[in-house]
Amino acid sequence: MEVTGSLQETSNKATTVAEISLVIIIIPIVINKLLSNHRLHLFHFNNLSKTIQYLNLLALM
Repeated sequence: MEVTGSLQETSNKATTVAEISLVIIIIPIVINKLLSNHRLHLFHFNNLSKTIQYLNLLALM
């Protein structure tokens, strides 16, 4: 009975370690993906802002 309990504990610990490792690997990937999407939106917004400024300058001329 003790051997089975010991195996179960080892299995639980291995599962926990695997889950933590997976989280450590996945979280930076997700954060990087979100940041790259955010940077892309900022880039498009910046281009739109410059276009509007250019059109305003043309309208003033």
